[in-house]
Amino acid sequence: MRIPATRRPAIVGGGMTSMVDVVFLLIIFFLVSSHLARRDHRVPLVLPTASAQTTSNSAADWLTVHIDADQQVHVGGTIVEPGRVEERLRAHATRSGDAAALRVRADVSVPYRVVGPVLRQAALAGFEQVSFATVSD
Repeated sequence: MRIPATRRPAIVGGGMTSMVDVVFLLIIFFLVSSHLARRDHRVPLVLPTASAQTTSNSAADWLTVHIDADQQVHVGGTIVEPGRVEERLRAHATRSGDAAALRVRADVSVPYRVVGPVLRQAALAGFEQVSFATVSD
């Protein structure tokens, strides 16, 4: 009878190339998403204060509208003429469907006569969920 030769253990391994690719894709994703998140808050504003706050619906697809101290309206990080705000809001509402939500960041010095038309245009565009960015007391 022949004695079997000692076998080498089978080399078990996976290709590292696909794992490295996934890691690089994750890094790129987080870099881009953090850049877009910071772009939303780049407009320097002094927000109004509020004594009570509620939590936002995290499942909603939020669009942020900024109204700065010069009463310029920024939609998604770009300045938009007052006559074109509803068009941009409607495009987002159509794209997001029922998940569409609007976050209004208005400077404390902006009068309501500037904020009111933006809210009206949001209602006409189909937004059902609107929130205002504030700072707690």
